[in-house]
Formats: sequence, C-alpha cells, structure tokens
Amino acid sequence: MSLFLDLDIESSVASAREDLAARLAVPLPQPFRPHLSLAYGLPAGEPGQQAVHEMSHRFVGKRITLNEIRVVRSAKELAIEEWRAIHIERLK
Repeated sequence: MSLFLDLDIESSVASAREDLAARLAVPLPQPFRPHLSLAYGLPAGEPGQQAVHEMSHRFVGKRITLNEIRVVRSAKELAIEEWRAIHIERLK
C-alpha cells in the first residue's frame, strides 16, 4: 500500500506541463493526476489505515509550497531505491 496526496493544481501548472511536452515532442499521459508520494510499502490493515488518517489531518486543506522540481529516472522495472534524480531545479 502506498500513501500519496492528490493535489488540486492551478491551470498554470497544467499549461506548463503541456508546454514542456510540446518542447520535448513527447505525448502527455492522461489523465493527469498530480500527487506527492509520501510512503511506499505501508502495511495493509490497521497500521496503514492509521497512517492515512494521521496524514489526512495533517495535510487536507493546507497550502503546500514546493522548493524544487526533480527529474527522476524511474521505471516499473526499477526498485524505488534505484530511482535517481537526473536534474534538480530549485524554485525561487
């Protein structure tokens, strides 16, 4: 079980995504579901549900500020521990 926050985004984020895909000449996977992954491999049942409950109280309805964007080499065939940031862009 994984734990992630679904994010409501402004239209400028969706527009930036479309611009990037056009510049890179890559297709955009749909649907676009922006999220922040918080944990992977949570236990099923009560311990995992407790973590979800605690995180929902901590984050739901709150504003989140991002300080950087990372381009990460990842794939379904790679263990998460093998994912590597290939570019980091600091946000102002």
